[in-house]
Amino acid sequence: MHLLGISAPRDLPLVTDGAVTVGDGVLAASQGGRVVFCQMAPWQFDYQINYGVKRTYRRTAFMANRLLGNPNTQASSTFPQASGKRVC
Repeated sequence: MHLLGISAPRDLPLVTDGAVTVGDGVLAASQGGRVVFCQMAPWQFDYQINYGVKRTYRRTAFMANRLLGNPNTQASSTFPQASGKRVC
């Protein structure tokens, strides 16, 4: 978990087979690169109960944001064409 700058100790199921792992196996990508596996999510860390994990929450939120905001990701919808109406 040092790849992400997270030092909060915890047991995680790591990706070991079937994908290309990044770091210790917390992050992995499928062979074709179309699917990304992330074994940590921000909602797993409730910093309001334990303020010591706030940094971990912020780092995992940043990681999820970067994974979802990857510029190579195509997020398109056929809804505007299907509805026939202008959305904006």
